[in-house]
Amino acid sequence: MWRGERYRVECSPSYLLSVAAKIAENEHTSYFDVYRMIVESLYGEYKSTRRVVNTLLLEK
Repeated sequence: MWRGERYRVECSPSYLLSVAAKIAENEHTSYFDVYRMIVESLYGEYKSTRRVVNTLLLEK
């Protein structure tokens, strides 16, 4: 999620770095900070999805 908008992106590290670099250039900020935010967001989505799947599996 970036500025309230959801984007679907390829998740290879090199692609995420290129996306982070483009965002950082437009926002005049560090690409490393943007990259970290992207990775943390992806991890958060994965973690919440994993939690839901585990709950559903336990109910069966």
